Amino acid sequence: MPDVVLISGNGRSGSNRLLDMFDESDRTVCRSEVNAIGAGDFVGIGGTLFADDAPPDLSDRLRRAIARARRRRSERDHFDKLGKAFFRPAARAAVPLMARSRARRLAVRAGVMRDAAEWTLPPATFDRAALDAATLVLKINAAPVWARALLCDHPGARVVHNIREPRGYLASWYNRFLKGGAQTADFRSNFADVPRILSHFGRPAAAADDLREPTLPNMVEVEVWRWRHINELHQTLPGGPDRVCRIGYGTIDADPRAAARMLYGFAGLPLGPATEEAIAGMRNTLFAKKHADALDPAIVDAALRRVLSDSPLREIPEVRAALA
Repeated sequence: MPDVVLISGNGRSGSNRLLDMFDESDRTVCRSEVNAIGAGDFVGIGGTLFADDAPPDLSDRLRRAIARARRRRSERDHFDKLGKAFFRPAARAAVPLMARSRARRLAVRAGVMRDAAEWTLPPATFDRAALDAATLVLKINAAPVWARALLCDHPGARVVHNIREPRGYLASWYNRFLKGGAQTADFRSNFADVPRILSHFGRPAAAADDLREPTLPNMVEVEVWRWRHINELHQTLPGGPDRVCRIGYGTIDADPRAAARMLYGFAGLPLGPATEEAIAGMRNTLFAKKHADALDPAIVDAALRRVLSDSPLREIPEVRAALA
């Protein structure tokens, strides 16, 4: 059974749902976006998106962070999952209290938890051997360089490549970040990535200059380039199907039970009827109300034609159907 499963892909693609699916197992430790915790073990490792930014000791840094990750928690993690096999009964009794973010903040201020970013579980709350035997599941978006390093240098690692077809991704991105007013400041601050992404695909430097102005068509096209870059890098990960599993957002929508069987089989986790039923009945608590597709389809179509005409991602059935 793999000791680490990394959920990685682009954002706005259902990674929270994937983590929740794995969290239904009592033999997993599920951690959310550990690279975004201000004082966490994974912060400052470097080089998630571009290999040139990775430090020479990237694999060692990841290995050290992973070695502590099972025992660490942050406010990004779930606290209604203390019924895991490795928690002691007294810890399970804390579920009603620790499921509340206010209680966690009070515990931080009282010094019960070591700091407000990431803390170590008190040893009395868990069985060490059982915790060490649990599968660690990390959700880290847009980290293809880390995914490659783990597969190459960490034999117990597996990667779930989480992908959403580009139209659905753009609709979610627009509703989350742009609807109600373009976030031009974020666009400008992140634009430094664009020439590097275009260069990766053999585009001339002038192509980035043409996209620098934060108009809606430019912002959409940049997002498509970013979507392509991240997902194509995941497509080239080493290890074959035993170590890399690609799953689409629409695949889970269509048959969550089949998706659960595939994911649990890939991770070597038992999937009993109760766990499968819980996964099938999961509700989208983050986006319970479906957003209207307010993004101009003509802008989307133009960006998809320009960016994806020669992309191998077009051969993925879910992507091919969206582009037809």
